[in-house]
Amino acid sequence: MSRQVLDGRRLTGTGARLGGAALDRVLANPRLAMGHALEQYAMAHLNRGVYLELDRNASLVRSTISISFACDGRSFASTHGDHSVKVFHYPSGRQYALLEGHPRTPWTVRFHPTDPNIVASGCLGNECRVWDIAQQRCLYRYEFGASISCVSFHPNGQLLAITSGRALHLWEYASGAHPRRLLDGNSPFHMVDFHPSGKLIMTGEKNRSQRVYDVQFTLRLVIHRFVYNAPANPKRRQSRNSQGAVSSTSSDPNGNATASNATTETTVTNPSGATSSGASNANGHAPATDPTSAAPPAPPRPNVIPPHIGAEPYLVVPKAVAYNDAGIHFSPCGRLLAACVPVNPHEDEAFRVAVISLVDSSHPETLTGADRLPHKGEWVCSRAIDKERVTALTNLMFSSTSAYLLAGFSFRPSNPVLLWHAESTTDTTAPAAPAAPAGTAADASSSCPSADT
Repeated sequence: MSRQVLDGRRLTGTGARLGGAALDRVLANPRLAMGHALEQYAMAHLNRGVYLELDRNASLVRSTISISFACDGRSFASTHGDHSVKVFHYPSGRQYALLEGHPRTPWTVRFHPTDPNIVASGCLGNECRVWDIAQQRCLYRYEFGASISCVSFHPNGQLLAITSGRALHLWEYASGAHPRRLLDGNSPFHMVDFHPSGKLIMTGEKNRSQRVYDVQFTLRLVIHRFVYNAPANPKRRQSRNSQGAVSSTSSDPNGNATASNATTETTVTNPSGATSSGASNANGHAPATDPTSAAPPAPPRPNVIPPHIGAEPYLVVPKAVAYNDAGIHFSPCGRLLAACVPVNPHEDEAFRVAVISLVDSSHPETLTGADRLPHKGEWVCSRAIDKERVTALTNLMFSSTSAYLLAGFSFRPSNPVLLWHAESTTDTTAPAAPAAPAGTAADASSSCPSADT
């Protein structure tokens, strides 16, 4: 994979680089200061990486589709064409778990936001599963009406958002309840993602091409306000991650701190292996149990408002180049959105990787000094991207401090620009790069231009 780094110029909206009051705030926090230093070092030493040894021959694995890192950064999971989810230690790259049982290729995988032992996946065979990695078994499964394109955990870990065909579902997987259909689209959904605060949810619906020469695949992104009163369950066991954390804190788009309930359930509560929820072995079959000892249905929750979205969208991005959730990313700070968008929404001739503000500046009392950003929907910064890279763009992701943006591209033999970048990362004597069209990016390590360029 080719990598391109967009340095954090003006990502705080105050200057050419992270500095002034914004940098002082980062350095005043030892954890953030260390993260900032580590990111600077990592960005200066990017390389092509290495291919990992898998448990099967490459011809059997066939392909790698989706990748997700655990909340503690010590492992990652990937989905493959052999219908499996594989889990690896990081940074060693050693595979230590194999999760099997999906009837078809799993298209998406996500780790639980606070428990690195829990992962969810969805496959082209309409099935969503929640797994226990240590035991390598399926805890909960549900079969939907269409292929699963994306799954996303709510920050509290109790709720899954799932896109299946033209429908968006919400599933409180450990409650024993059936998923709830939240939204219907005019075209298939290809992605869904919760904002770090849990107060917003973003969907990506395939754009219908209106012209025969609209060849670039794009999604219509809609960010909705999301209301969810998580149920309190005193019987649940608190599951700590490797750092002993049982709760997490993030911020809404305006920078207001919000605490999320990180209580999770990793024990089996329904041993029946039913389609809607329960435990099953690695192949998806129910374990041998007394059929008369089925767990009773979950009791109704009184006075709990069902999860729902606001009547009006918080933000709409008409076109964004993305094939799934990997091509679009909320920043960890919660105030930015990264996406590859056309310069002119009505044309597909020129694209830019843009960092978009999510801050509602109609409430200026929440923003002061260095915290000021453009109004929601406006670009904080952007960088031109040529057509070769647009067609090969597979991934956009902010660093943990939101100061860097990493772009990933697939290698294609017919793409001379990307081929040169693949060779030049290891060959210091490589010839000069082909001349890039005016206004495009040719240097993989140059900084993101300021918002006024």
